[in-house]
Amino acid sequence: MLVAYLTGHARIERLLGWFGQLTWELAETASSPLGLAELANEVALSLDEYTGGHRSEEQLRRALREALSTYWLAVEMGAGRPLVRTSSQSRSNVQELTVS
Repeated sequence: MLVAYLTGHARIERLLGWFGQLTWELAETASSPLGLAELANEVALSLDEYTGGHRSEEQLRRALREALSTYWLAVEMGAGRPLVRTSSQSRSNVQELTVS
């Protein structure tokens, strides 16, 4: 959804709704990959500043592009189980993905 918003394929209202749901899901998942919570926190701060009137929508887009440019996520098979690889400027992580 972040990419859809940044490329003009989704409106800000849709992004806000999607991100609100995502943050609830992340909070309920104790095993979310490292780096993902960091990215979510950066996005949340930027959205809070936008909705509070402290950022313009263009400033929001710039902040989101910057946050996304410093983070990546990959899911791959490792020893028969899915692994989640995350990386950001501050850390890298490999975590086994639990699928229920």
